[in-house]
Amino acid sequence: MEKRENVRWDLFPRIKMLSSAQEWLQLQANRQLSPHTVEAYGRGLEDLLRFCEQHEPPISVEQATKVDLAAYVQDLVSRPNPHGQRIIHLHSGSGLSDQTIQLRLTAVRLYYDHLVEMGKRTRNPVGRGKYTRRSSFSSRHSRSADGRPLVRRKRARQPWIPSDDQFKVLLATLSRESLRNQAMFLLMYDGALRREELVLLEITDIDWAHREVTLRPEICKNGSGRLVLFTQATATRLRAYLQHRRQIKPGLGLLFLSESDRNRASGMTPEMVNKIMRSIARRADLLQFHPHTLRHLRLTHMARCGIAEQIIAEYAGHKSLDTTRLYIHMSGRDISAAVASRMEDFEAWIAATLKEVEG
Repeated sequence: MEKRENVRWDLFPRIKMLSSAQEWLQLQANRQLSPHTVEAYGRGLEDLLRFCEQHEPPISVEQATKVDLAAYVQDLVSRPNPHGQRIIHLHSGSGLSDQTIQLRLTAVRLYYDHLVEMGKRTRNPVGRGKYTRRSSFSSRHSRSADGRPLVRRKRARQPWIPSDDQFKVLLATLSRESLRNQAMFLLMYDGALRREELVLLEITDIDWAHREVTLRPEICKNGSGRLVLFTQATATRLRAYLQHRRQIKPGLGLLFLSESDRNRASGMTPEMVNKIMRSIARRADLLQFHPHTLRHLRLTHMARCGIAEQIIAEYAGHKSLDTTRLYIHMSGRDISAAVASRMEDFEAWIAATLKEVEG
């Protein structure tokens, strides 16, 4: 296989110093994984190497035991957030988010798989299955020594989404934002977009006649493209923004551009989106709000409207319905209303039958 020199080794000094780690990360790049995935894997393994290096006494990464990996997991779930108290994300609190922990441990598991394949280890110390705070490393397979949880079970944290009244506050706050920010916010909600998908949208991805956006496979997380919709309210703001955008940079290209003096006319980044949403959250006094909240909220609203899970999964670009269910946060009242509306005919039949029997 042709070797691709697309690994930014300056980001991973510890990996570069360990031949097995460097070999593994280069292999991921050679497998034609996306640069974002390779970099995410690199961050995961680099973080483990840092932990082992700073542990007292230092841990040999290649010879690490399950006990060592359990200590690493405990560090992930309890370390102070590097952004301090001002961080705004879905799972505010101590430790990294479950999604970040899952990604880091996936990278670590794949690295140890590589060591096993190379004959440097006989077993992988990271159990198979998905890590969550609720189930640690859960597995649908046998509970072998390699599949047991690394840490005790913890209660899962429910991502926050705004109530209807809180969403009204956010929309009122949004009305005072620039045309670009309004269009970004509404399009993220309408399309249940990830930040990375939003900032890589191009003008030609928009179908004005059908109010659809084509998400190209190369900008989607799982490499599978999809179509999403946007409302008339969003279309109005998008058109107005595009008129303004022509003054910044005429012609086609990326849809959303930076308007700052430092990066004027360059493409937006996920970090810029975070900054904009953080500002909106502060002014709305809803510090729990995060760009990804709009994705959760849109999918929840779709479920409240009775749209089937399979359709919601396709719309969100999820490969698994289990993932979709994690995004949908139906209240007890929502569930009761959905059941009642769909059981009306059957309940009427029961009532009529009882009346007939009693008569």
